[in-house]
Amino acid sequence: MAGPVVTISSNGSSDLLKPHANGVLNGMNGTWPKPTKISRSNSQSLQYPEQYLTKEEIVAVIASGCKAKENWRVGLENEKFGVQLETLEPITMDNLHDLLDGMASRFGHKRIMEDGIVVALEKDGQSCSLEPGGQLELSGAPLKDIHAVQRELDVHLEEVNTIAKELGLGFAGTGYEPKWPLQTKILWNKSGRYDALQKQITEYHGTGKPFLRTMLSTCTVQANVDFGSEQDMINKLRVGLSFQPIVTALFASSPFSEGKPSGYLSYRSFTWTQYDDQRTGMLPFVFDKDFGFEKYVEYTLNVPMASLCRNHQWYYVKRKHASFKDFMAGKLEGFEGERASMEDWLLHINQGYPEVEFLLVTNLVFIN
Repeated sequence: MAGPVVTISSNGSSDLLKPHANGVLNGMNGTWPKPTKISRSNSQSLQYPEQYLTKEEIVAVIASGCKAKENWRVGLENEKFGVQLETLEPITMDNLHDLLDGMASRFGHKRIMEDGIVVALEKDGQSCSLEPGGQLELSGAPLKDIHAVQRELDVHLEEVNTIAKELGLGFAGTGYEPKWPLQTKILWNKSGRYDALQKQITEYHGTGKPFLRTMLSTCTVQANVDFGSEQDMINKLRVGLSFQPIVTALFASSPFSEGKPSGYLSYRSFTWTQYDDQRTGMLPFVFDKDFGFEKYVEYTLNVPMASLCRNHQWYYVKRKHASFKDFMAGKLEGFEGERASMEDWLLHINQGYPEVEFLLVTNLVFIN
């Protein structure tokens, strides 16, 4: 939903770093209660990691993502909005569950179930899942070249459209939902994570609208590419950041909001500039002479925290107490004396949306 990116995906070499099909990292699966603000009173019974996390460990994990060129792969992420064709009203969660179930029955996908309903699909290294506004997302398998990626996308769209037509549904590849106001949108929040993020953004902005617009009303297309060395990562990040404004302009296709011209050719891109200037936007330090793995990790440690999870409970974090570096040092309010784990860091960076991200692969998120 954000802009260009270098990020961890299922291309990664460590099981810890592989996202589950429903968007929750392995080891953190479950049905999550509603979020609670961090406080001393509710933190006494929480479980904490036994080992303290260090910056050097994070740098080593990132460096482990280097691959020989012959093992490089590319992966696609493709998001789209659904609509009920007869009424042009927004798609419902029942519609989406029926769609996923139909694709599983007809085309042999493995169902990912929660509370007795299909919430995602898996097949041949790819997954099909739901974003918080009901956007349908293909997370493609790591493939050898863009021609294989094109074939994978063609098959995916054919399967989606086949079942959607039978259900009276249609899908549109546009960067911003053009017609319906926010109050009509789905908010799919089975984990409680998005409630935590919305509360944190509301506290920061005084309103939850920037969160709701970005999470419920935007779609994008992005590509994940591997890197061979620290210098190769640097080159790809710099190229991605340099081309991002150009590609956004070339493929701008989101001029409408709530049925009216928005004043922007890419309202999606504008919307993300309103979300949170400390966790979105360009990364000018990538062009510094001393940029590398360590400097990128340092950046992530200084990005304000939004939320964290303990014992299947999500907590949102007040901005003034939000440094992940403070959390690592045991100084986070409500969790004083406790230290962060690698899983905490992974969840933390997955709540940031810069124009280009970097983890174990380079994720370029350019396009409406």
